Amino acid sequence: MNETLAILPLALVAFALLALSLGAFAGTVYRRVRPMILRYVPHQRAHILLWIGSWPMAVALVCTLLTFLPALGAGFVDHHCHPLEGCMAHVPALAASDPGRLAGLIVLCVSIIGLSAVLVWCARLRRVGARLAASAKAVAGAGYRVIDETSPIACSLGWLRPQVVFSRGLLGMTDTRERAVILAHELAHGRRFDNLRQLLMLGATWAYGSRVRRLLVADLRAASEQACDAEAARTVRDPRLVAATLIRLARATRCRHSLAVCGIDGADIEARVHALLVPARTAFPTLPWAVSGLAASSIFPAASIAPLHHVLEWLARFV
Repeated sequence: MNETLAILPLALVAFALLALSLGAFAGTVYRRVRPMILRYVPHQRAHILLWIGSWPMAVALVCTLLTFLPALGAGFVDHHCHPLEGCMAHVPALAASDPGRLAGLIVLCVSIIGLSAVLVWCARLRRVGARLAASAKAVAGAGYRVIDETSPIACSLGWLRPQVVFSRGLLGMTDTRERAVILAHELAHGRRFDNLRQLLMLGATWAYGSRVRRLLVADLRAASEQACDAEAARTVRDPRLVAATLIRLARATRCRHSLAVCGIDGADIEARVHALLVPARTAFPTLPWAVSGLAASSIFPAASIAPLHHVLEWLARFV
């Protein structure tokens, strides 16, 4: 156990360096391919963005586990020796006395690193969400809860079982058809688990630079909004009604709250209306892209395990 704990900091340093390096590489690539990705249909674009956001941390975690678990990493590192220490050929020798426990500790620490990246964001939303949920009153058969707020607010609260909340201000300024549009939109957020997706994206993209991280989070949110707009249009069978409702809400308020449908600037509204009236027709070729993504991801572990192992062996002398 002592050996396991002694080698854990070295494993976490290796993971952090790999994740940051891969994040810098992926961020550069994403800025170049972003125009192409934005042409895909919204619901598939959201999947692509979430995969891109989590890629550096996932690959870094796999590489770290392969480096520190000889049973897995031996296939990537040839038998080698250290002439200055007496040339004795060996395979990866960076493992602790309990490889299984080390693997569990690495995964646990990496999970804590990812979760810590969203604690402030969660705390801020929890305060607002708790206040809204506490004052919300259920409306029988309506599918939503109502809060006493004069601002037009519509939001989906919760990660796994979200509830739709409307404000009285929103109900007062909309008619039955518009409320049906807004309800369909918010219910679509719940079915898609968009709040959870945003949480995962915030936790997974810590390895990116702040500019690319903000871009990925904003792109995922835009894709989610457009996907829910499309589902609302299919529900009410009138894309023009959905577009008109979005424009009316944007003009009626200057609310900037992140939970509110009304808190969208003109650029987002313009893009959402355009996506409704001129929907994207580029479909994501799931199987070819999935195979290509897995092949590209496997290149990094195969190419990095051996050099990473030798660097860490040298660093281990000072631990």
